[in-house]
Amino acid sequence: MIFTKLADIAENLPYKEYKVLQAEMNIMRDYYGVMDGAKIEGREEGREEGRKEGNEEGRFGLFLNMLKKGATIETVKELTDISEDEIDKLKEYLRNNPLQ
Repeated sequence: MIFTKLADIAENLPYKEYKVLQAEMNIMRDYYGVMDGAKIEGREEGREEGRKEGNEEGRFGLFLNMLKKGATIETVKELTDISEDEIDKLKEYLRNNPLQ
């Protein structure tokens, strides 16, 4: 909308001033285009990160449920693709929150 108004004003300017205003409008348009693209990219990254965290929480919950049902950590390792890092987190969690 602002670009439309500026374009209307620019029509009545002398040629040299018109060219300066046109160049500045191009810079502004490019800037806003880049910023809009960055916003979209940021949202997509945020969604992906949220999905990843949700999957990790779901996996952790699965591992805990297996242990609550009587499985050992060794059994969990055998039946899932749990990583060593996840095992360490699971052990740390269990130290601070024993199963009941």
